[in-house]
Amino acid sequence: ASAWLAAAPLVRAQTRLPVVGLLVPQAKPSPEALAESIAKSPFLARLRELGWIEGKTFKIERVFGGPTIEGLSDGAAYLVSKKVDVIWVQNSPGAVAAARATKSIPIVFALASFVVESGLVDSFALPGRNVTGQAWFAEPLALLKPSELLREIVPKAHRLAFLTVPPDLN
Repeated sequence: ASAWLAAAPLVRAQTRLPVVGLLVPQAKPSPEALAESIAKSPFLARLRELGWIEGKTFKIERVFGGPTIEGLSDGAAYLVSKKVDVIWVQNSPGAVAAARATKSIPIVFALASFVVESGLVDSFALPGRNVTGQAWFAEPLALLKPSELLREIVPKAHRLAFLTVPPDLN
């Protein structure tokens, strides 16, 4: 038993931490802005609540793909080449870029629209593939529930407008 205890630090040092690939749809911020963003990140705050500590229990590989599908595609390809364990994206264009880059690494999107139409999932009943997340305005009937909720919150409202942009499907 004492031999195992002596080797425990070495075994721990050789254990690879899981790596989360963050594909960010903006240009790389200044070091100060990045530090502030990390400090205020609800994503990282929730991971900390669950006991996941960056640098201790997992690593993050951040890629700033910018707002273009080309930049996001390059960023997704980079994360795939780094063999991250999961790719986290914020929106539809990032999810589409990541899905085009890999069919095996799990992809999680924070909020995406038109997930069936863009090919992220096969259907809501049987999504298939390696992509998951919260879909918004996924199909015409999906507009009904948010409309019902808004009607309950603001019963006197007479007009309701939704503004959305589908992902680049090219």
